[in-house]
Amino acid sequence: MVRVYLELTGKGASRAAKRGDVTVIVDVLRSSSTIITALSNGAREIIPARTLKEAVQLYEKHPEALLAGERNAVKPPTFDMGNSPLEYTWGRVLGRTIILTTTDGTKAIKLASKDARAVLIGAFLNASSVAHVSYDLALKTESDISLVAVGKKGNFALEDFLGAGFIIRRLPNVQKIIDGALMDDAALWAYYSAGAVEENLRKVIYQGEHAKKLRVLGFYKDVEFCLRVDVFSSVPILEKSILVEYKACKEHYCI
Repeated sequence: MVRVYLELTGKGASRAAKRGDVTVIVDVLRSSSTIITALSNGAREIIPARTLKEAVQLYEKHPEALLAGERNAVKPPTFDMGNSPLEYTWGRVLGRTIILTTTDGTKAIKLASKDARAVLIGAFLNASSVAHVSYDLALKTESDISLVAVGKKGNFALEDFLGAGFIIRRLPNVQKIIDGALMDDAALWAYYSAGAVEENLRKVIYQGEHAKKLRVLGFYKDVEFCLRVDVFSSVPILEKSILVEYKACKEHYCI
């Protein structure tokens, strides 16, 4: 039976990777939500970059790509796009390669990429789909599942914790996992917390630090969008350092 772990900050991506787990990166506001939206709207691929410098260097090698990202929630000067999922429309991203760097999310992706069995991207937007794909991959590869609630600058973030909880609640056979003591305390905490707030999700998350910051910066519509549940079936997966739609993945465990 599959075990389930939850890491409470982005640094936990390294621990998940070292365990060789199928790892789900959850950065609700907004990196995960942006990646899911971009691939759902037809982006060809997304290349995650850890730093601004790395992103620019990648862009120099791929001048046809869209250069995208944020630092402290704001689009860097000269970048084509920021980190608002609402920017990633079908008309803007269809068939395009996107180079993306964010304050926290892409760093966690890069950390997980070193040793994780597979790296998936999850959020409220694709909670059910990523839950089922992660479970199927764990069974195929005889691995466990780790969710990484990325947080903000090394600190806990409410929306990522609850986003992970929503995904955990949608895992196949989740009650058997709980009954078999195969879920760590952090994952169990997120499971029950998500259930407790499901009817008042927006109210709860709007009280969180990062949601408040984004609203002050004028990204109210982003927060609203990112809190929608199961809007997309897209599951981004890291394939040779590039994020693609799971259905297009050619790795042996994707077949």
